[in-house]
Amino acid sequence: MFFELCSRIKHYYAFGKKEVRDIIIAIVIVGFIFSFRDWGVGDLVDPLFGIRNFVIMIFLVAVSFFVHISVQRIYALSIGFQAEFKIWWGGLITSLIVAFISNGAIPLVLPGGIVNSINVRMRLGEFRYGLNYFDNGLAALAGPISNIFLVLITKILLILFPESWILQKFLVLNIVFAICTMLPIPPLDGLNLYIGNKHLYFFLLTLIAVAGVLIYLTNILLSLIVGLVAALI
Repeated sequence: MFFELCSRIKHYYAFGKKEVRDIIIAIVIVGFIFSFRDWGVGDLVDPLFGIRNFVIMIFLVAVSFFVHISVQRIYALSIGFQAEFKIWWGGLITSLIVAFISNGAIPLVLPGGIVNSINVRMRLGEFRYGLNYFDNGLAALAGPISNIFLVLITKILLILFPESWILQKFLVLNIVFAICTMLPIPPLDGLNLYIGNKHLYFFLLTLIAVAGVLIYLTNILLSLIVGLVAALI
């Protein structure tokens, strides 16, 4: 299975030109939203300082997007699906409007989501040939879960470097990314999981939302315990 997955990644992982363009647009817009409040100190605006922070945020958002979409894509390939990222202009425009209205205090990540299609060659011999809603939901779920893993890694690094502005931004970015993409709104990832299994959806939405917020405020262990209890309830 490992060598089969490696072969699938080699032949089918590559992104199309339109997909790359859409991902870059989404990264730039989200990077701008998360650097909205970092264009100066207080009421003083410093263009060079702002551009520097904007470039850093683009890099951080690119890392989060790459991990999010790549994990979805690889999991989809493992079950015989081809995942393609679809940009959501409505979500990105809404995120920009909210950023301007709140002066950057409410950053949102509503970039779009993946659309799975059946890869005939990879599905030959499968018991269920068609597009299974549950598998489709799991492929979408892989994205938010990957962001939570980035949150855990970043939180550990913050113990070593507690004053790091970059790590703080990366932590908040991935918490917001995971929670926003779990919303059951088309074409976000959460809707695919909601259709696939409603009980699993509400369990994981609660776990990700509660644990994500608490990880920012407290420690990892307490956050996971409280998140798990809330999800079970």
